[in-house]
Amino acid sequence: MRVSFFGKTGVLTFALLVCSSTAFSGVPEGYVPYDGLKDQFTIALPEGWSAYNQNQALSGRSGSSGMVFFTAQAITKEGEKTADPNLLSQVDTGAIPSFFVDRQPAVKGMSCAKFTKTASYDLGVKITKDPIFGAARSYFAATPIHHDDVSIGGCQGVHYKGEGKKGEWVLDVRAVSDGRVLYLFSLRNKAENFAKNVDTYEKAIGTVQITRHE
Repeated sequence: MRVSFFGKTGVLTFALLVCSSTAFSGVPEGYVPYDGLKDQFTIALPEGWSAYNQNQALSGRSGSSGMVFFTAQAITKEGEKTADPNLLSQVDTGAIPSFFVDRQPAVKGMSCAKFTKTASYDLGVKITKDPIFGAARSYFAATPIHHDDVSIGGCQGVHYKGEGKKGEWVLDVRAVSDGRVLYLFSLRNKAENFAKNVDTYEKAIGTVQITRHE
């Protein structure tokens, strides 16, 4: 399991079941609102899914940055905090349906109103550092993966999508910022699992609302 968007792997140790009474429009049938990060954004997830906040797992504090994983199956056994390595590996490949959001400090050119061309390009290059794209592209071909402008949660963002390692992996990233935080909503799966999971991911992303704008 990744501990950061481009980092090494580790163990996730905190689980929070999705259970929210917050109501907002546009929730697909079979989805329920999740407001565990309502100071930053809200999203609707398939009923029964879980949210795992990595910062809260490691430090006991949620914070405004770090990874949050949304998974169809809890990856910690009842009464335990340490994630099961076998379940973690299935989440990582998409065998267990899942997606995640990586929260990072926003940089110049990223706001709710727009992403500048420079900010979009630089982020696209950074995304190619993901190991699925291989060392050659990461270090010798400093060009971003395909990207288009897109509206996400009431803000203007960027949609990146690329295939890695001879088509064995697919990465889809929806990047949006509130002016302080960059949100990277991502589906990163083995290709065969991506095809099965992308519809769920698309529906969830369609419900995102960024709650703080600058």
